[in-house]
Amino acid sequence: MYKNTVCVLSAVLLLALAGSTSGQFGPEGWWSETIAVASDPAGSATIDGDTYTITGDGHDIWDAADDFHYLYKELVGDGSMTCRVVDNGTGSNNWAKGGVMIRDNNTRGSADAYMVITGSEGNGAGFQWRDTQGASAAWGGSGPSPAVAPPYWVRLERQGDAFRGFLSPDGSDWTQLDSDHTVVMEDPVLIGLCVTSHAAGELRTFVFDNVSWTGDIRDRAPQLQAFEPQPADGAGGVLTPLFQWTPGETAMFHNVYFGDSPDLTEAHRVASMQPFALYFHIQPLVAGNTYYWRIDEIESDMVTIHT
Repeated sequence: MYKNTVCVLSAVLLLALAGSTSGQFGPEGWWSETIAVASDPAGSATIDGDTYTITGDGHDIWDAADDFHYLYKELVGDGSMTCRVVDNGTGSNNWAKGGVMIRDNNTRGSADAYMVITGSEGNGAGFQWRDTQGASAAWGGSGPSPAVAPPYWVRLERQGDAFRGFLSPDGSDWTQLDSDHTVVMEDPVLIGLCVTSHAAGELRTFVFDNVSWTGDIRDRAPQLQAFEPQPADGAGGVLTPLFQWTPGETAMFHNVYFGDSPDLTEAHRVASMQPFALYFHIQPLVAGNTYYWRIDEIESDMVTIHT
């Protein structure tokens, strides 16, 4: 629960914020997420024994914002992930990418580093990164020489703030591609397998196997409470607020509470079983007052509530 003192009209948030990322439950303890613009078709990820099949859309993992599908876990501290890219699928763009990634969060513009096999461009592979949130992406040189193609192994390592990418034809004889690069990320980071078709509106499927990792790798805990509120906690100058939030990952409906006391009760409920993550408060607020709001997330069983 939060209460910020403000000097002007304000809306104060009552939410226990547990994180800043969202996702969907994935196979076998992984999280599976399409990180892309809303118009992109959703990707998918399945695991069958040692075979990982990931389908992704998106203009690219590049520029200042990524569009791709991500199958991931959390990593705390140093660690690595290794896999063999068995097949890079078919599609219209030879810059399609699939491989191993570490990123700070699952927003489109997150700082990240990734070691990928391409559709053939860049001599078939690339070690790439984004230094900071929302910055332009970069890569280290012209790719491997001679060119590579699936089946081929990739590995990405994190040691402190240093990241390095490796290639191998057989999973035994490894060659670092380009040099170490520094990307500052805050623990826990997201580590996993990424795929982009490099063609907006087009899905492309990569197949991986021999997936392994080192370090403190954890199944990501679900975000059950609402988060990313607008107006934000402590916002001032709010006259007729449009309350918006990112839903908890298991939420089906939302109860909205609003009032001028931090002790919000059922008498302060202004919307029940709200199906959408927004609520427009028509009555203007009073200048100089402090207001409070809360979202209760209701799961599909209609019984479990996350406040």
